[in-house]
Amino acid sequence: MCGDLAERHHRDGQMSTWWLTPPGFDVQAFTNQLGRTYAVMAEAFDAPAHPYRVFLRTHPHRGLNASAHPASFVMAANPDKPLEESKLYETVAHELVHEWLRLDGRDHEISWFVEGSADYYSLVLPLRAGILDDDAFLRAVNLEARTCYANPRRHLTLAEAQRLFFSDFLAHWLPYTRGMFYLADLEARVRDATSGERSLDDVVRDVVRRRREGERIGPEEWCDRVDDVLPGNERDPLEALVFTGVGRPGPGTFGPRFEITEVEVPVLDIGFDPSTFITGRVCGLVPGEPADRAGLAEGDAIELPSYPEALALDVDDHLDVRVTREGQTRLLSIPLSGHTTRVPQWHQSRDAG
Repeated sequence: MCGDLAERHHRDGQMSTWWLTPPGFDVQAFTNQLGRTYAVMAEAFDAPAHPYRVFLRTHPHRGLNASAHPASFVMAANPDKPLEESKLYETVAHELVHEWLRLDGRDHEISWFVEGSADYYSLVLPLRAGILDDDAFLRAVNLEARTCYANPRRHLTLAEAQRLFFSDFLAHWLPYTRGMFYLADLEARVRDATSGERSLDDVVRDVVRRRREGERIGPEEWCDRVDDVLPGNERDPLEALVFTGVGRPGPGTFGPRFEITEVEVPVLDIGFDPSTFITGRVCGLVPGEPADRAGLAEGDAIELPSYPEALALDVDDHLDVRVTREGQTRLLSIPLSGHTTRVPQWHQSRDAG
């Protein structure tokens, strides 16, 4: 079923990869990047790395399938759509953080930390180590900001989003993105209050150590740990940035190398159900909205950019789609000139050099 695993095996330290299908890029260099990332994470969290394995194989179906397990990650992809190396790296790096970082409690109470810390540290630690450059880091962070703050579901509470976690991919993203920007904001607040002598990492290492020793650390205990470093009531910013989503990351987020601004961007609520981006079939068409006015009809087969690609569009851009109806294919352009919102975006500081 798997072929010759010995022939397809690559290794760097504790990181092993088995590529059951050639991915179209330098496998050993990619494995070395993962291995270095894994070692950097183990050092940052003051916890030993153990053997970790990544398996990749093909399947004939549309899209990707992946499954994370303790100390391993399995992905299947359609070879007709080549894997993007940078996105695969971000995905596996995110999963690596799960080897260490977790809180105790019910999913709707802790998902913001479990997924948010994975998004945060899978970008910040490689940036610190020079594995990611500034441009790659900023692309990822700014896309995540749009995913969070221009999300058509952005007004949901975290509890409401959690109830839709497996049925609505827009709601699904909220714990990831809100958790990430809360942690980035907390890092800035801790460093500012302690003149750089303490950091978010101190709190995280303490949590990892305590859980390793058998102590239960839930959201309340998390806030207590933060309050030990940053006197105050941490529950308030946690509520604002995560549980209600009304807060925004403050100045200094992601450090002095970057500056934060606010940019007006489109909200991709353009008149059909967001599942259309995944299924390739128009559903939930809303009469009178941009998609309807552009000429789409319920049930049309549609080829359109991925949702992340569409998120990168700006006000007055158009979403160009290819529509097939009754055997006839045509191109349509949906203007993004409707509902907009302001989102934080980061760029290199003028003083960084």
